[in-house]
Amino acid sequence: MSLWKGKRAQDAALDINQIGSLLKSAVALDPKLAEAHLQLGNLYSDQNKYGDAVPEYERALELNADLADAHYRLGQAYVRIGQKDRAQEQLQVYQRLRAQHLAELDKQKAEIRQFVYSSKDASGAKQ
Repeated sequence: MSLWKGKRAQDAALDINQIGSLLKSAVALDPKLAEAHLQLGNLYSDQNKYGDAVPEYERALELNADLADAHYRLGQAYVRIGQKDRAQEQLQVYQRLRAQHLAELDKQKAEIRQFVYSSKDASGAKQ
């Protein structure tokens, strides 16, 4: 996946056939690898093969319903094949998961700030 993930827009020389073959091999070796299904769906979507992408996204979500990117990409694929209601459902799930993720990040940042302030107070009291 690293041959392609994150590099597909940057490098026109990437061998899409090789990447597709490797992703299909990954899925065959471990059918429960949600990320491989997601990336295979992304590959199909990038090739405008939305009918092939949809089952890959659906399988990824069967394996891991918390993959926000899979919900987003599935929603986009549904739009492309004319299933607007299903697309809307997926995009709503994506928005909910994204909001949860951002809330978790905010909580972590607040905890880190509190730790840093507590550490500074503790070190200042020792001096």
